[in-house]
Amino acid sequence: MRWQINLTLSLLLVCGCASTGHDEYLSSIKVKEEFLEPTEIFDISTYAIFQPCGFVKSGDFFCVADHGGKNHLTVINRKTRESRNFISKGRGPGEMVSVVMAPYLDGITLYDPSASRTLTYLDVQMSMRNGRAQLDTFCRFRDKVAFPVEVVCYDKGMVASVAGRKDLWYASFGISGDLVSCVKPPQYDILKEMDASLYFSLLIASHFTINPDGGRVCCVLPAAAAISFSSIDSLGELKEYRRYEMNPPEIVQVGSRTAFSKKSRFCFAPPASDMDNVYLLYSGKPFDNADAPNYECNHLIIYGWDGTPKRHIVLGESVMSIAVDGNMLYGLSSWPDSRILVYDLP
Repeated sequence: MRWQINLTLSLLLVCGCASTGHDEYLSSIKVKEEFLEPTEIFDISTYAIFQPCGFVKSGDFFCVADHGGKNHLTVINRKTRESRNFISKGRGPGEMVSVVMAPYLDGITLYDPSASRTLTYLDVQMSMRNGRAQLDTFCRFRDKVAFPVEVVCYDKGMVASVAGRKDLWYASFGISGDLVSCVKPPQYDILKEMDASLYFSLLIASHFTINPDGGRVCCVLPAAAAISFSSIDSLGELKEYRRYEMNPPEIVQVGSRTAFSKKSRFCFAPPASDMDNVYLLYSGKPFDNADAPNYECNHLIIYGWDGTPKRHIVLGESVMSIAVDGNMLYGLSSWPDSRILVYDLP
């Protein structure tokens, strides 16, 4: 199961697809397009970050996950430009085979879905001050049926995508690591034609953001324009109150198995949120797009937490992961170089 998770996650990142022509999702956004250029471009290739894959802003620090190099994580002080590398790649003490990273409190959570059922918290400020990773165990997942893959935390628990469960899209877990509640999968007809491995690869690649008070969650898919808004009560129960399902994935038969077609669209990258809004990063680019990788996104769709779109901003430079701090938008890009782009949201 673990090697299958690694394989399918890699395939979704590299082979996420999109078709040209009419885009059902973008056509549904009935707000006027705005255009925005970055106010600052921060070159991070000087830190030997050549394959960035994840981004969190924690206070004055940029936390960048990297597929390349000896370490998973590079932390950069935004003001001083000082940097440190943390979390060596491997299976030894303090090492991880792969890393899923998310913001939490004054630091980040780190989770290795390929080798562990333990979620770890890294205190960014203390780690930078002491020069070594300050790690604490946040929880150990105990449900033996559900295998969490991408995990985001809030004060009373976690929300995660889950491998091995065809009856759910995403689930909430308590601090104890037990599954509490779940939301049903998307209802696209094409899902019935997928074999199990492709079906799970679609769902486990889901991305999440939770609002600062931990009361609401938004979940999106990379390989389809599916968006789910749910509330989270004090017991960790999820109650979905808004859902969109557009741009269904397209599949082809490859021998005895199914695969994503190149006609299918790459849709959402990891989102961000604050108390008022959800910031969705949308691509719509084809797999064979000649201009930029399909996971580099130019469309920023801002929703209220009621699930209604409020703004559609076309970014002058594409990004693959974002963070929001007040009226500032920070975006990570891997193309044409490793960069962090700063946008001032009017």
